[in-house]
Amino acid sequence: MALSLVNQMQVLIAYCSADERCVFSNHACQEWFGRSAEEMTDITLKEMLGPDLYKRNHPHILRALGGEKQIFERDLTNHAGSTRRHLVTYMPDVRAGMVVGFSVNAAELPVQEPLAELLPICASCKSIQCSSGEWLSFEDYLMRHSPFGFTHGLCPSCMPHFFPNTNQGAA
Repeated sequence: MALSLVNQMQVLIAYCSADERCVFSNHACQEWFGRSAEEMTDITLKEMLGPDLYKRNHPHILRALGGEKQIFERDLTNHAGSTRRHLVTYMPDVRAGMVVGFSVNAAELPVQEPLAELLPICASCKSIQCSSGEWLSFEDYLMRHSPFGFTHGLCPSCMPHFFPNTNQGAA
C-alpha cells in the first residue's frame, strides 16, 4: 500500500545509501531520469545525476551523510532535456546513531511570471497591473511574482503618526 502511494506521487522520491548508491526510486523519479526501476537500483549518484549536477550537489550529499538535513533549490534537467526548478530535500536516515543513507525529495516549483523591466503602476494607489490586466496591491503582486513574504512594522518616520505620545529617540 505505502509503495503504491509513493509511486503515485509526482514528486521525485529516492533513497540513497551511505556509499552514494540509489536503493529506491519512485515512478516519477524513474520517468524523470528515463530509467527503469531495475536501472535505477544500485546506480551511483554520480552516474544518475551526471558529473555536473553531481559536483554541484556533492556538498549537500556530504552534509546529509554527516547527519544534517539539506534543503535547497536546483534546476534539474530530465532525460528529454526539459529543465525545471525544484525544491530538493535530503533527509539523513540515522539508525543507532549512524547515518546509513538519506532520502531524496525533489518537488517541482511553480513557474513564476518574471518581473518585467517596466511595471505599470497606478500613480495614486501604487497598485501594479499584471500581464493579465488585473490590478494588484504592491504586496499582493510581490507575493504572487516573487519568493518574498512580508511582515509588518512601522519605520521611525511613521511611528509618531500612529503613536504620537511615544517619545522616539529619547535617551
